[in-house]
Amino acid sequence: MTLELRLLGDPTVLRDGVPAPLSGRKPWGLLAFLLLEPEPTRREVAARLVPEANDPLAALRWLLHQVRRALEPEATVEEHEGRLRLRLDDAVRVDLAELLAVPDDVDAVERLVRGELLEGMDFTDAPAFDLWLSLQRTRVHDVIAEALWWVGSRLGSKDPARALRMTERALLFDPFCETTNELLLDLLVQSGNAPVARERFRMIDRRFRQELGVPPAETVARPLRRPRVASTVPARVSAPVLLEAAAARLRAGELDRAVETSRRAADVALALGEPAYELAALLMLARTLIHSHRGRDSEAKGLLSRALQLACDVDDLGAQAEVEREMGFVFAMEGTGALAEPVLARSIEHALTADDEGQAARAQTYLGMCLSDRCAYAAATSALTAAVGRFDGLRQRGWQGYAEAMLARALERSGDPREGSVVAARGLDHVRRSGWRAALPWAVLASASCALAAGDRGAASPRFAEGLALATEIDDPCYEAYALRGLALVEAGSDRERAVALLVDADACTRRFRDVYPWVRAVALTDLVELQEGRDRRVLEEAAALAALGPLPDLAERLAPYRRVTDPGTAESGSAGPPRQTLLQTAAP
Repeated sequence: MTLELRLLGDPTVLRDGVPAPLSGRKPWGLLAFLLLEPEPTRREVAARLVPEANDPLAALRWLLHQVRRALEPEATVEEHEGRLRLRLDDAVRVDLAELLAVPDDVDAVERLVRGELLEGMDFTDAPAFDLWLSLQRTRVHDVIAEALWWVGSRLGSKDPARALRMTERALLFDPFCETTNELLLDLLVQSGNAPVARERFRMIDRRFRQELGVPPAETVARPLRRPRVASTVPARVSAPVLLEAAAARLRAGELDRAVETSRRAADVALALGEPAYELAALLMLARTLIHSHRGRDSEAKGLLSRALQLACDVDDLGAQAEVEREMGFVFAMEGTGALAEPVLARSIEHALTADDEGQAARAQTYLGMCLSDRCAYAAATSALTAAVGRFDGLRQRGWQGYAEAMLARALERSGDPREGSVVAARGLDHVRRSGWRAALPWAVLASASCALAAGDRGAASPRFAEGLALATEIDDPCYEAYALRGLALVEAGSDRERAVALLVDADACTRRFRDVYPWVRAVALTDLVELQEGRDRRVLEEAAALAALGPLPDLAERLAPYRRVTDPGTAESGSAGPPRQTLLQTAAP
């Protein structure tokens, strides 16, 4: 027998396709909470879900009975050492779990997008649960909107009508997403509906101004401005020259001029119908915006969408692999690692099919980063070890060192900081010898983190300080924040007030731009919650939201005690310590 749990749209339980009874808001709320939260206590669930009951724990027992009766024998709620856990057999399918795993199948995405989490259910009588559900609904909305946008981009050249339909659905979930609005206009223009696209842009512009008080970003109208007449200079002459000039300016650090020249090369190639040159220019432009220009990832996403369609049109698997790799990186920087992983896996497959070991290794590096974020350390170590081996074979020492620094982090976080220190030392040496300044802070900070986790504060402190100086020099807020967080861990055992100030500064760094590595922000906020013992509710809920979005299960576990209610009907406790050793405890003298 098969059991299907549908929590998206109208909540339903189906056993072999036949509805099974599970009625009422609270049983469904309990089921959703057990699916998404790591082993909560009875008291926590009761206080969140039924605070209005005269005997919340008795009310919870009744809810547990209802859920078990509806789900058994294929699934049941178990209790171990005072914690509740939902056990699911292989015969159980959960639409919410499938969606958050972001299937790499267009039909599956279309099938799963039915509506919001527990649609139509209101929990205003349980404020703590209502807040939790609001955060989860936001997480689901973000994943749905991103998945539909990505699917629309992939289908753009193969099935424009379906791509347009998926993009319209994405806008129902996030009508003010500028990259999705840009994709919509692009699909309309490509299908020969430029007048419709112009009218739609006027509607978009009007809605932004009326509801947000600002116009949409200039990039939204980019599909309407693409040149449609030939240049007087042949594309085979001008496009390669412009591309080489853009590459030279990028190597020289002239980022703004590199962006301008890449854009001109793309426009010239488009005007003369040279998709291969346009594709090369768009990829260079997107790479520059993503890795050199902070705060420009949103603009780059629109370029990558167009590049993916061109790569499919010219049947260039290597270019598809590059688009997917960069898109996976952007998804990771947006905090949607669940969406990044299948995109990066497909990039690796396409790169290997195209016999491009370097492309595959880069995608493996980013995949290892995502896997490490969500504590899948064995898989992360495997992916990063493979990447290091490929870079070594290609003698790409800079990238090898960057991947080794990622591997060192995975080893350190999985409980082996001494081996991590050995790998980090190799990585730092490779990055230094390669002269790759942009990657140097990361290599230094990976070495510092391993030293601290191994208990060598004397070695860690100057390395964190060096990493901060290097990050400040290249104006990278992500590395600056990670360095400040490391210095806070060093100070935490002796000067708690100084450590808090450093973590507040780290949080401020991550807010300078929208596309700062969310794991760095989440881990710094989690440390701040622990030092403040959960007293700042804004910091606590923001950290919890980032941990849920990732997902970042180790951080969610560290935050859980501060979000629990000690007694039904009271404020959440800020005094209970986490059940496992924290990074701050590790750093203590």
